[in-house]
Amino acid sequence: MKLIALAFALVLAACGDETESEPQPTFTCSPQPATARGCGPMTAYGYTAGEPGMKYPVGCTVFFPFDHPFYPGTSYSCTCEELSPGGEPVWGCPG
Repeated sequence: MKLIALAFALVLAACGDETESEPQPTFTCSPQPATARGCGPMTAYGYTAGEPGMKYPVGCTVFFPFDHPFYPGTSYSCTCEELSPGGEPVWGCPG
């Protein structure tokens, strides 16, 4: 009986070490230095995506780990866009 209790305690201890991390937004590009042309980190519905002080190039898309609030079953994403030639790029989020 003591052997079973010891085995159970070891299993509980091992499980306690594992922590489930919250899903993170994913990007279709790599972050660039802050001096690069692009969009900075952004926040949508309580999730912050991107590394502070970094930029994401025009055309880069970020996929958030939750469904689009108006279109359930589809992922929520935003794309760094240049709205006018030479203008400051911004995140465009459909919907």
